[in-house]
Amino acid sequence: MHENRLEEAKSLSFQEFKQNAGERIAQTHIKLKDYRGEVRMIALQILGEDKYICHITNDEKNIEEFLIEEYTNRWRIENWFKENSFLGLDKLPGIELNKILALSGLKTSVAYNLVAAFKKNLEGYEKCFIETIYRKFLQKESLC
Repeated sequence: MHENRLEEAKSLSFQEFKQNAGERIAQTHIKLKDYRGEVRMIALQILGEDKYICHITNDEKNIEEFLIEEYTNRWRIENWFKENSFLGLDKLPGIELNKILALSGLKTSVAYNLVAAFKKNLEGYEKCFIETIYRKFLQKESLC
């Protein structure tokens, strides 16, 4: 998160936060460069940690919990595509549709679940991107 947005999230009064499953949620309106008007910033504070997650939206109609869930799901999809691209799973195996679907489904599910299990077993790295794990654990110089 950009440092100025982090400071804005930290400056929100705890009385403004709503409790929600281990998180506190608050919102404020902010100005963005090159955007006319204000946008809504929804800040989550993870209880027991000095960690904040902010979602910025121009959606004024939906409640905070709905927007947090929608944006979190959307972010997971973005990460899924990014990690599949990094693993080389974005290449098609041929021109036959059945072959493409079968092989890509198999490769994707095996690789994605393998990476997810690997990340889950690395304490402190559960939420890291695959590139970070590759860089820290797999991209080591050969001893030969």
